[in-house]
Amino acid sequence: TMAGLMERHLAAFDAPILVPVPLHRWRIWRRGYNQSALIAAALARGREFEFGRDLLQRTKATPPLMHMGPAERRRVVRGAFRVDPRQM
Repeated sequence: TMAGLMERHLAAFDAPILVPVPLHRWRIWRRGYNQSALIAAALARGREFEFGRDLLQRTKATPPLMHMGPAERRRVVRGAFRVDPRQM
């Protein structure tokens, strides 16, 4: 459902690479799935979009961001992700 709502926004991009935000291993273990990976996969399916499932790696755990403002979110996630060197 969410992928269907987001699909119209992809028209502005030429052959985008859809990269899901990786969860920390404990969060994925508790939740059992990564919603950003499910959405990106659904958007890429049947289209000419590349799905970069493993392009990003999470380097540190972060607390939930839902009650933080934009500046605090940037501070908390700074350094939390990196491009997987094997994918370059």
